[in-house]
Amino acid sequence: MVGDGSRGGPGQRAHRVRRALWTVGILLSLALAVVPPLVDKSKTLQGAIIVGLLGVCIGLLIEQVLRLDQTAGDVRTELRNQADQVSVAVREISPVVSAPPPCKQFVLDYVSAYQAIDQHGAVQVFEDMRRSKAEELLASLRELANGAVTVSVDGPYSVRARSLDDVQAYRAMSMGPFGFWKAAFGQRFLEIQRSAIARLGLAVERIFVFDSSDDLAILEDIVRTHVAAGVEVWVVSRAWVPQHHRVHVIDLGMLSFRNGTKLLFEPRGSQYRQSATTERLSVVPSEIRAAEFSLELIRSDAVRILADTPWPPVGPDHPH
Repeated sequence: MVGDGSRGGPGQRAHRVRRALWTVGILLSLALAVVPPLVDKSKTLQGAIIVGLLGVCIGLLIEQVLRLDQTAGDVRTELRNQADQVSVAVREISPVVSAPPPCKQFVLDYVSAYQAIDQHGAVQVFEDMRRSKAEELLASLRELANGAVTVSVDGPYSVRARSLDDVQAYRAMSMGPFGFWKAAFGQRFLEIQRSAIARLGLAVERIFVFDSSDDLAILEDIVRTHVAAGVEVWVVSRAWVPQHHRVHVIDLGMLSFRNGTKLLFEPRGSQYRQSATTERLSVVPSEIRAAEFSLELIRSDAVRILADTPWPPVGPDHPH
């Protein structure tokens, strides 16, 4: 280590040099004081004393110079240590420095709240709540950072509860239960789409996948209402889809925003064809591409429904 006085180190060497020079200074002063009177008896004792004191002064000057050099070395070492500490601190906070302003403000508010909690004292219940809330928030942020998150269908982040004013195109595949469109929530969601279509030119495409004649009986009114709202509607029976393509029959929606970004959402229920309780939202590019491929593939087996299309629909290769 630098300047720690360990054997063979710079500190030990400086100490030895200082001691050697000090010894030389003392010997020089004694020599200057003693030798002249011996060589020349005519020299006075006062002159010898003056010369001796001069030698002592030289020794003291050498000592001070060496001490100053050692002090300067200690100062340099301390400055290096402090600089290293500052560098570490800068590296730790650099992500915050380069973060967007809202993130910086969040960090400042978080630190302030964290410190305020500490001022209340070491209350265990507060400590437990702080740790639990921090872990919960961090888990949500990590989900968002990974590009996908699951939300409640009746929460503020549900796609089917938000405005579509910033959406340019909306494509979806719906597998049921189709009673959703008869309930107040479904009717409100369709009205949001109808309004955006009329006001902003939103392009909406929906593929209804049915399994039985019972589904067809429920679907007719729903499909007609969608067509009247301006939605481009397609209908397909699962039986019309080749067996090896049925893996692509998935309840999903795809939002294409006006700023060029895309969002996949997948309604999910606890069991097959039960009302969804959650939605999985994703911006993962590979999942976006896979969903778009599924929509294109299933639509290729579907029938377009217009205002005057007879009911029930007939598949492309399934005559009456």
